[in-house]
Amino acid sequence: MKIWLGLLLALVLGGAAHADYQFVAAPNGVHKGKCTSRRPCSPQGAVNACPDGRVCSILLKPGLYLDPAVNIHYHRTIMLYGNCEDPHAVIFRATKPGALVAIQDHAIGAVRCLTLEATAPGAVGISGRQHIIADYERVIFGPMPEGTHLSMNEFSIASCIGPVWISGDASIHASASAHAKLNLGCHMTLTEPRAFTYFVSAVTFSIVDAPQLVFDSVATRVVSASAVDAAAVVGPIATGEGCHSSNSIVFRPEQGFPGASPGNC
Repeated sequence: MKIWLGLLLALVLGGAAHADYQFVAAPNGVHKGKCTSRRPCSPQGAVNACPDGRVCSILLKPGLYLDPAVNIHYHRTIMLYGNCEDPHAVIFRATKPGALVAIQDHAIGAVRCLTLEATAPGAVGISGRQHIIADYERVIFGPMPEGTHLSMNEFSIASCIGPVWISGDASIHASASAHAKLNLGCHMTLTEPRAFTYFVSAVTFSIVDAPQLVFDSVATRVVSASAVDAAAVVGPIATGEGCHSSNSIVFRPEQGFPGASPGNC
């Protein structure tokens, strides 16, 4: 079992092999423990097991995680990994307002290979505040009614470093406020039709850097990464305004942001 787990972690975590600590989490995991494959922790239990100032990877076992409310804080570097062959295999679902993954207080967080969605209004997929760095890739952003898929504020930075899929509506897909920055240089696939108030919002001296951002759309729900690549077609992919900006700088992609109108950027 130990050999199998080591090989699995090496294959799934890839670049995270340099982590100081490696933990395992599951939907029914305990809140405190060693967070091993035989006795996994909850996602927050695995985060809490990571010492201050250290680099830790957390392998998420398949399943539905209801209201995980992951809080990455205080100088930790945490890498959350689901199933990179099938991001639908690991689902974080909010049934109440709040962030599914919150990164704050000078922490670094990476979110990879999972689905973020909500059934309650006012949820946030990934949030960041107070001088944090967030990387994300191979994430499926599902429905977040009256919510936000990605929200950065207070001098925080988020970077889309690999492909993502947007399979649900939200008030805002990506928001930057209070001197925050969004680096949106990846490939995004939207299932049709998607509805937003604003696809991107930048306020209070924030920056959105998206010249390299590329969009396409698919007519049906994402099934797997390979299915998305095979089914990709070009066409109208969202309603609402593509971009909202107030006292901020937005570098738009060549094709513009998804939306029925470009907005005021």
